[in-house]
Amino acid sequence: MKKITRKIVAAMSAAVMCAVPMINSFSANAAVTVTKYKTYVLYNVANDKSISYFNFTLNYINGVTAEKSEATSLCQNGYFSSSNSTTSRKVLNTYNGQAIGATGKLCSTKFIVPMDTDSVYDVVSRSNVTIRNSNGVTLPPTSIYMEEVLLGDVDLNGVVNNDDADLIMKAISNPNNYRLSAKQIDAADVCDRGDGLTLKDALEIQKYVQGQITHF
Repeated sequence: MKKITRKIVAAMSAAVMCAVPMINSFSANAAVTVTKYKTYVLYNVANDKSISYFNFTLNYINGVTAEKSEATSLCQNGYFSSSNSTTSRKVLNTYNGQAIGATGKLCSTKFIVPMDTDSVYDVVSRSNVTIRNSNGVTLPPTSIYMEEVLLGDVDLNGVVNNDDADLIMKAISNPNNYRLSAKQIDAADVCDRGDGLTLKDALEIQKYVQGQITHF
């Protein structure tokens, strides 16, 4: 009877040991097949410092996630508002106040898009653009242009991988030999946006590459 019991226990132990590699294999496959997304930041940039009013809509297609826009310091001398309708898939931005007084970025909007998107302009468009100066004169829509940044793509090659995290660490440890452009810094600033280049950004990119997070 003891021999039979020992055989049963041995068989159960062997079954458990065989199951462990299967579980590990499943976990590895799950990590590989996690659905990841690209995260774009779309900047609206003024090239006319006399702008005192603007209103425009950012339209995004089904399958894209958007956030409300965030204003920069150029909009501090007036009232800026942004709303995001997930039903109609529109982000509405409005500024009304004193002339912005300088050229540069007015606001930024984050879009989370499918991986097969080559450019944010494939899934986002701008419409209903009205821009005026402090005299009430209507300015051309080109007075504010759009500029896209793929978050995490620090080397600006269109792909987010460990090379981008390495570049951040090199730029922090050896800034004289690894100088990043303004656009590269924007791309590197994946977490706590606005706090500049930190090791947290490099770690966040590594987590994304490993599939621990699906987007920024």
